[in-house]
Amino acid sequence: MAANAGAAIRLTTSAERYAKANGLETALAQARLGAAAVAGDLVTVEAAGRRHEFCVLRRRWIVSAGEETALELTLDHPARRGG
Repeated sequence: MAANAGAAIRLTTSAERYAKANGLETALAQARLGAAAVAGDLVTVEAAGRRHEFCVLRRRWIVSAGEETALELTLDHPARRGG
């Protein structure tokens, strides 16, 4: 899970496999997706002259006692609208 811009990105198993096979781990870790991202949004990662499509599958707010509330976004591949 990569933290960024107040959100953490988690990948489904298929999205993680695709990201590793295409060398997209760093690009996804550096992505700046925030609270405006909603389930069903498409996320395009442009790398090595290609476009790689992911979909925001779900949003989850994580509340920890004594700590800040954090948003986690789960990305899926292949991208399917409506999760």
